[in-house]
Amino acid sequence: MRGRHSLHLPSVRDFESVTKSVSSLTHARERTVAYPTCTHLVYGYVGVDTNADIKILDDTLVTKYNQFDQLPKQKGTDKSLVAIGGFMHAMEIVVALDNPSLFSKNAMAFLKKYSFDGIVLEFTNGWSVDYMEKYIKLVTVLKEDFKASGYVLGSVLAAERPGYEIDKVIEQVDFISVNTFDYNGPWHETPPQTPTGHGASLTDITVGNKSLDGTQPYNKHLMWGKPFRKTYISLPFYGHTWKLADPTDHKIGSPASDKGPAQPFTNLPGIIGFNEVMLKMKDGGLIMEEDKVAGSVFFYKDDLWITAEVEATIKAKTNWATTEGFGGVTVRAINYDDFNGYVTTKKHPLLTAVNEGLNKN
Repeated sequence: MRGRHSLHLPSVRDFESVTKSVSSLTHARERTVAYPTCTHLVYGYVGVDTNADIKILDDTLVTKYNQFDQLPKQKGTDKSLVAIGGFMHAMEIVVALDNPSLFSKNAMAFLKKYSFDGIVLEFTNGWSVDYMEKYIKLVTVLKEDFKASGYVLGSVLAAERPGYEIDKVIEQVDFISVNTFDYNGPWHETPPQTPTGHGASLTDITVGNKSLDGTQPYNKHLMWGKPFRKTYISLPFYGHTWKLADPTDHKIGSPASDKGPAQPFTNLPGIIGFNEVMLKMKDGGLIMEEDKVAGSVFFYKDDLWITAEVEATIKAKTNWATTEGFGGVTVRAINYDDFNGYVTTKKHPLLTAVNEGLNKN
């Protein structure tokens, strides 16, 4: 998937829809976002109703779909896509699995109506290998039906999915985005035994006899995901927070008693955007430590512990992914970046880091 800018590897940006739980300060406005060049912009999310039709999740956003479509074209970006499913609505895709032809027809009608260039299926939450055969059938039908209109078909895969037949899926789609994040979070164990840990490290980190991070899923998908150029690495622009059981014990793997408190923009306990991390750094007192083995950083102040990415880690991981043979990177999501330069000294620091990290050789 080469863009018309031949020097740019595929670089896909997720744009999360505005919800009532997110502060207006972190809204990336459809008509005003001036992001660094990328090849695809993804709007998430829509769902699937019981009639195998696209379900709009927020009626107030319908008038903005066409504005969203125009944004990437004005900025020189090739495609604007819409993501279906996501964490909250993934299981609705089961209806599409049971009605592939009807869903394909309805999806194309939606794309035509709102001028999107394709869809990205995100069926990770609730996924079971029992769905594999039907999922392959669904993407096969979509690929065939999309040919005439040239619609793009993407699929999202969580990093660890035993039994996932990635080779068969990748034959039918234009790209697979591998979610290489959320390896650790305050949900892993019942407090007060919840350990802190990196959310998106490049390697396993072991404390005692316990692995705290992913088991090299990047390399696994290099082996599985042929051709590699259709497999993208998805990087997080958000992180996770914990409330330390002992504020003086802030190393990786330290016990935590609960999720960290809700932050001013995301308004969700245990979740923090890059822009919110930088705001805390600006306010003072937040300490950052680098973990060179994991290729990650972590932060702490009093009883708050944070795992999140920064410009240096995003740039390094982007360079690693494109050097190793992956086709490009996706990011989740641009509204967590400091897109207005509100906190940092420049606009879109993480997106800029992605573009700087791409190995274009």
